Amino acid sequence: HPLLDAVQAGSAPAVLSASALSSGTVGTLYGASLSATGAAPLQWLLSSGSLPSGLSLSSTGVISGTPTTAGTSAFVVTVGNFAGSSSQSFTITIAASG
Repeated sequence: HPLLDAVQAGSAPAVLSASALSSGTVGTLYGASLSATGAAPLQWLLSSGSLPSGLSLSSTGVISGTPTTAGTSAFVVTVGNFAGSSSQSFTITIAASG
């Protein structure tokens, strides 16, 4: 059936988010949503590096939490679906509170 073939073909994801994410402050709730093109469902994961202490990445592409340490963190996130995957480097800078 042509419609089923089109749905199953789908497209591999491509990350759309800018590599420099918004900055945060120690002790203040942080949130950022990553976005990508591609056929759903998309699955996000941290593939290298580390997020700022206190933050986590959900499988839906949301980085959230309350940062506990100032500094700049560099990491690579991969988004994938049944058709393939795509990775991108990101940085988040956390400022000291006060």
